[in-house]
Amino acid sequence: MSEANRVSPVQGILAGAVVGLVAALIAAFADVMLAGSGSAMGALRLLVPLAVGAGAVGGGALALVHGLAPAVFGWLRVLLAPLTVILVLLFAGRWFDGSILDLAVRSLFAGVALFVLLSILAALLVRLPMRSAAIAAIAGFAILWGVSWVAGGGGEAVAEGFPAELPTATDSRPNVVFIVMDTVRADHLSAYGYSRDTSPNVSAMAAEGVLYQNVLSPGCWTLPTHASFFTGLPASTHGVNRQHQYVDQKFETLAERLQGVGYQTVGLSTNWMLTPNRGYDQGFDVWGNPTGSMRGSKVKTLDAMAAGIFGGGSDGPTDASTGSTKMHQDLAAWFRDGYDSSKPFFLFLNYIEAHAPYIPLEGMMQWSDPATVKAWSKKPQQDLFRKHMFTRGSVDPLSSREIGELETMYDDEIWYVDLKIGELMKFLEESGLDDNTLVVLTADHGEHFGENEMFGHQYSLFQPLVGVPLIVRYPGKLQPGVDDRLVQSHAVFPTILDAAGVEWEMQPTPTLHSLLREAPDGERYAFSEYMQPDVNALAGFNYRLTSTDMTPFMQRLRVVRKGDLKLVWRSESPAELYDVRQDPLEARNLAEERPEEARELLRVLNAWVTSTPQYVPPKVTLVEVDEPTEAEVEHLRDLGYVGGN
Repeated sequence: MSEANRVSPVQGILAGAVVGLVAALIAAFADVMLAGSGSAMGALRLLVPLAVGAGAVGGGALALVHGLAPAVFGWLRVLLAPLTVILVLLFAGRWFDGSILDLAVRSLFAGVALFVLLSILAALLVRLPMRSAAIAAIAGFAILWGVSWVAGGGGEAVAEGFPAELPTATDSRPNVVFIVMDTVRADHLSAYGYSRDTSPNVSAMAAEGVLYQNVLSPGCWTLPTHASFFTGLPASTHGVNRQHQYVDQKFETLAERLQGVGYQTVGLSTNWMLTPNRGYDQGFDVWGNPTGSMRGSKVKTLDAMAAGIFGGGSDGPTDASTGSTKMHQDLAAWFRDGYDSSKPFFLFLNYIEAHAPYIPLEGMMQWSDPATVKAWSKKPQQDLFRKHMFTRGSVDPLSSREIGELETMYDDEIWYVDLKIGELMKFLEESGLDDNTLVVLTADHGEHFGENEMFGHQYSLFQPLVGVPLIVRYPGKLQPGVDDRLVQSHAVFPTILDAAGVEWEMQPTPTLHSLLREAPDGERYAFSEYMQPDVNALAGFNYRLTSTDMTPFMQRLRVVRKGDLKLVWRSESPAELYDVRQDPLEARNLAEERPEEARELLRVLNAWVTSTPQYVPPKVTLVEVDEPTEAEVEHLRDLGYVGGN
């Protein structure tokens, strides 16, 4: 070998470092594009030191081999092609949870193109022979991906990039975190005794707080229940229903009250029903619906890997294309860039994953069979639910096996939401925020799986829909334990205001009180309402199922509970009475057996309706509104709120 062609170790180091740097730049921005989320700067924070260091070491070592053992160097050249293929396939398998075969071809072409580009660049910059530059590039990539594999936990997921440290808070008032597990019924949480361990992190939270066993939601679907959370009012007072889907600005919301006394207010909802044009952002300094799509393939971002190494790490899978992971990334960004330690904060977080369609992600299935999930992901789940429900199982009924599969996938989705809540709680603990933070967790409503021939969360106020969890954790202020008193889930409104020191006037007929105080004397009742049925879904099926009687579903519903007794009032049929402790699935109507108790509860309900202010909508004014984007329509279709056409 002539001296002119000999490669010095310095040349090798320079070539490898340049290759590593350019590789880091390209890979960081490519990673953000592939994942659809994350931060290029976060990815660079991980890649630049690794890539430059690995490239320099690899380039220098190979230059020594090139000079001292040409024969060995020749054998290394032979290994270039298979090594490139292996590395590209490792890249595909490392970052994606789908089939490697689905991605291998495009990943292979992308990897080879990048490899050639970097080799040419290195040769031009330092005049290193092409073959040596190529080997330096491969060596750098090999070390880089190997180190990133180890750093990423060998396939284990990492956190969403929460900062490892925060400035010390200077305001003594408590922070507030309000968590809504969308569509999660209490009896499917292990914290409430469910047989599957669906909620280990929620159980841990409950062990440090108060778990309320008898909780009644004010409604059975997203918009009115969240309006009750934000206003402290029942549905008939705030007026949110199928035809009036926004929170009137005349109501002062929870966020507005907290904002008015100096709280930073941040609201993030992965449920796209809760949008600014419906008024749910009232009082929030920051509001977001952080999701690119409801479901998608699992993508581990380099930004998340960097967070796991340099701070804010966690144990658990990440999925950058579902709402909860993106929501945590947005929340982490706010803590890094928007958090003011001189003010307390109020966070509202809605986790959507347990909402139909149930498609638990690969690598996150605790009980579901992947083949079963794949089969169900191709079926119109919402249509099948409604067809079974509207026809009472007389047309294409779902079998008990199919219902069991759906419940199992639902449980997997709950487990995933619980995982995300665990990540959030870990961040609060590690950042030192948890000791002065009130955490309130509940659900807006539950879900039917064939009880009383019902599916989904419409047309019913049975327990699977209105029996929701409620857990309050307030270190040093609320003694941990279990409370079996009857409470309403929208008691979060006075509870949060009480903790923040904000005065709140009880409504004329108080059914709510702060859970941080003793309950007022007297009988305790709880109420729930379904003010308008989903006539759009009924109409959509009526033309296909012309012989089906839809009348039973076209009713307004109200519920009153006293202790274990629950009266269900229907606008077009007789009231029903149930003992929810003895008969939790409400299969036995006691109205005829215990008529006096039924009449007494009906009297209480009528008195409550009469004394409760009823919403009067404003006069209609025609204004121009933006048409929903295709993405927004698609999200609503995913959630089952928009028909197939």
